[in-house]
Amino acid sequence: MDLRDPRLLERLRAGERGAFDDLARRAGPELLGLARRLLDDEDAARDVRQEVLVRAVRALDRIESAALLGPWLVRVTVNACRDQRRRDVARLAAHERSRDRRPTPPPEAPATEL
Repeated sequence: MDLRDPRLLERLRAGERGAFDDLARRAGPELLGLARRLLDDEDAARDVRQEVLVRAVRALDRIESAALLGPWLVRVTVNACRDQRRRDVARLAAHERSRDRRPTPPPEAPATEL
């Protein structure tokens, strides 16, 4: 992923039409591959990639130079994957707890002989 082109960062900051698409085209495949490796879930990886690209646009004022954009995107992707994993673990734990709290049906009464 080569995002060191200062013009891309300038275009993104200026809100130029097509700049986001260029960012997604240049960075998207590598970010998706990283998210796939970390999450092992295609849908979650695609969601993370999209989330990271949107975060990049919102954080343009904090990215000092084009040379830092690629490493910043990788770091944000790793963090977003960690967050996703935590949510998955919490969701699974909540599901397990709710399953454990379900009342158990009463045992069936033994059949009586007549």
